Amino acid sequence: MPSDSLAAHRIPMFGGAVQDHLFSASAIGHRTVLVFDNIVEVDDDIVQTLSSLVCSKMAWSIFLSVDDESLVHLPRWILEQCDLKIELPAWDLGQTADYFEFAIAREGGSDDMFDGQSMTRIHELGDGIPRKISQIAELALVAGAVRKSECVTSELVDQVCDEFTFTVGAKFPTIGEDQRLNAR
Repeated sequence: MPSDSLAAHRIPMFGGAVQDHLFSASAIGHRTVLVFDNIVEVDDDIVQTLSSLVCSKMAWSIFLSVDDESLVHLPRWILEQCDLKIELPAWDLGQTADYFEFAIAREGGSDDMFDGQSMTRIHELGDGIPRKISQIAELALVAGAVRKSECVTSELVDQVCDEFTFTVGAKFPTIGEDQRLNAR
């Protein structure tokens, strides 16, 4: 695809306004960073979008975050375009507990903000993935504060996840489910 023909170059998954912004920024020499975070399902839309982005030769950097299961479904040519691959293994329960200790101390919180069962439950729901663990913990803290709870319990963690009708990671709102970026 020729990079000088912006009008003919359409990117699947991106609505008109987002796409126009990307092309405008590139045309004036601004470098844009695109982050595709936590891709759990590699489908034709994802592959088409990545293909369009990679083939366009525009001034952007693309960060792609996938788990091992999704990684095997990416076409080889996409993987060959990667300049850098970083594998971050999931935390074990001990590392999750260390994270809680560090984060609570850093923020000046009390050691009993989370009980042991809630940390275990957050670790389970987050699949040991640091970003997910942090997100669940933050949501649970907010819910606990709203409810004026003494500490975050595993029951509260489950209630938070139920209220948001998701199991963390699998059903977080993502582009591609019911909320495609579409600004036509």
